[in-house]
Amino acid sequence: MTGTGVQCARGISTSDGRLVACYTPEAERILSVRPGLRRAVDYLVGLMLSEGVEAVLVGFHEDWYEPDWRCRRIEDGVGRDCVVYADRTIEVIPYGGPPCSMRAMEVVDWEAKMHERMAERYPNVERYYRIYVIVHPCDEARPW
Repeated sequence: MTGTGVQCARGISTSDGRLVACYTPEAERILSVRPGLRRAVDYLVGLMLSEGVEAVLVGFHEDWYEPDWRCRRIEDGVGRDCVVYADRTIEVIPYGGPPCSMRAMEVVDWEAKMHERMAERYPNVERYYRIYVIVHPCDEARPW
């Protein structure tokens, strides 16, 4: 499935064929090997759709960090140890629906409620992986 700017490796459609959730190839790659994480993300997507959100995009973001830029250089004949790590996140982005009519603090409360409901059902997910709910400005159209 493709759309304007976003490629969907997996989608969820309504009975009339309207695409309401899109999983990017990167997100699908991670979720395909982590069934517990997939269940939690699928639950969160379903929760958002049941709350009246018009569409949901599930993406994956990875940032690599190298705390000390000198770690790969040799100084005084001694190589420094280098710790490089990745910050990996699953991004669950709702488009349209309730968040669009909310004020900023209400959106923060709504995001927290989504996370609380997910944590109640899947208490160990956040320990192993970060899942962020990101509410974009509501004038942004869905990306597919």
